[in-house]
Amino acid sequence: MKSGFLRHRYLAVSLCLATAVLIAYEPTRRNGFVYDDGLCVTGNPLVNQGFSAGALKKIFIAPYSGNWLPVTWLSHMLDCELFGLHPFGHHLTNVIFHIANTLLLFWLFAGMTGNFWQSAFLAAVFALHPLRVESVGWITERKDVLSVFFGLSAIIFYVKYAKNSESSSQYSELQKGKSLDVSRKPHYVGYWLLSTVFCILSLMSKPMLVTLPFVLLLLDWWPLGRFGKVRASRLLWEKTFFFVMAVIFSVIGFIAQKNAGAMEMTVVPFDERVANALFSYTSYISKIIVPYNLAVFYPYKVVGLMSWEVIASLVLLIGVSWCVVCRSGRRPYVAVGWFWYIVTLLPVIGIIQIGNQSIADRYTYLPSIGFFVMAVWGMAEIMDRVKLRGTVTVLLSAAVVVGMTAVTRHQLKYWLEDETLFRRAVDVTAGNHVMLYNLGLVVQAKGRLDEAAGHYRMAMGAKPDDAKAYFGFANVLLKRGKAADAIPYYREVLRLDPGLIGAYFNLSVVLAETGRFKEAQDCLDRVLRFAPFDPNVYYNAGVMLHKQGKHAGAKEQYLHALRLDPDYRQAEEALKELEK
Repeated sequence: MKSGFLRHRYLAVSLCLATAVLIAYEPTRRNGFVYDDGLCVTGNPLVNQGFSAGALKKIFIAPYSGNWLPVTWLSHMLDCELFGLHPFGHHLTNVIFHIANTLLLFWLFAGMTGNFWQSAFLAAVFALHPLRVESVGWITERKDVLSVFFGLSAIIFYVKYAKNSESSSQYSELQKGKSLDVSRKPHYVGYWLLSTVFCILSLMSKPMLVTLPFVLLLLDWWPLGRFGKVRASRLLWEKTFFFVMAVIFSVIGFIAQKNAGAMEMTVVPFDERVANALFSYTSYISKIIVPYNLAVFYPYKVVGLMSWEVIASLVLLIGVSWCVVCRSGRRPYVAVGWFWYIVTLLPVIGIIQIGNQSIADRYTYLPSIGFFVMAVWGMAEIMDRVKLRGTVTVLLSAAVVVGMTAVTRHQLKYWLEDETLFRRAVDVTAGNHVMLYNLGLVVQAKGRLDEAAGHYRMAMGAKPDDAKAYFGFANVLLKRGKAADAIPYYREVLRLDPGLIGAYFNLSVVLAETGRFKEAQDCLDRVLRFAPFDPNVYYNAGVMLHKQGKHAGAKEQYLHALRLDPDYRQAEEALKELEK
């Protein structure tokens, strides 16, 4: 009877958690592809056509866009096979995996601790917190929900292994004078093997869980209570495979990002990266406690190592770490939760800088679990002390859940489409040159050139060495027919970023329009070294020669453009005009 009641209780709470997530993320059904979704999904040749032998081979052989994530690409490929390029299905998959992660978290902690309702509330807070929006509501971040899905699965099987191995339950029976049940041994070995398989799948989704062996050691301490029961050498030996995989996937990820140019270590000095990392730890805590002014991109804030923000952050981190260690005997959940947060954030804290953001909401998807463990078990202990149980506890918990759901639904509205998303980021962050530039691109594509120019100007003001902002502004001038005015901006772009080939191409266009054909040809020659198969380059070369009366050379260039692209209408029309 009791086991049946427990099963029904688990089922009922699981259904409530799943329903709550569906209610919170219902707005995603109206949202489209945004920001990097074009790069990772709709414009990704490896996934946007669905399954193909060639694409399946490529995703396992080489990185794409600086990431080797074969399991994530397989997931997107399956979505494209099932739903095409309709965003609803892709969003639904993210939500389904988030529901799965919520339930796995609930089952994991309920099974480990025996605290059913605290585990249910932990899962609810994790599922509905507004910081989850970026990981769940952004299709590109499928890698977050997939990585944690496989990571939590790996932890669950590890816990089964620990509870069924000689190092835990059988060891305890031996200590009590009971005989060992050797028939259980194959089960716990199988659990360990399954844990390693899911660990690999997690790392192939996103190498965030390179910290998994440290997480498992924390759980060995609490709530599994294996410290003192099992030799330290065995605890470490059990994690050997996980440590090896962590090293291998860390190296793979580092090489992939570096080859793609995403590593910013040469741009940001080491002391600034350390300062930003220390400051980021406290920034994430503040956003977990008060999820206010969330944005898709937070500009990198240069803070000195000896600034008061960094010193205060360091003092806070050391102080809290000291306190939780001192109280770890009586309240081990505090230390486990705190160090879960600290350790799992390490891969993305910015010591090795990837991209030019200072922090990112998506990075809290896994680390925030540790913080919530501290908060939930701590609040339960406080309520026990002040004897706040029953109705009051239920009402307070319900208020938290409803409040988080409302804020999450509101936050999802900003992810409707690019302009809304970028405008929100500009509104809630200061000096966000990246979002100003992206907003300029969006409104420029909609034909609002004056507004686009204003955004590019603000981006240049926020970051005077931002080559892309100058490039965008020069392009607006070109579209307005102000070729001569655009020339100095294109030259500034190339001074700031000599590798921006598009600037050479556009500069060749404006130079030709102002009659400076030799300089224009020099720019085109530079472009041809990097893009010898671009028909636009040959067409532009033909236009310049045509304007100079060099018809034979112009004809040759038009024909070359048509050989590369037989459907190039402008080249075809120019050739017909030349032959009149």
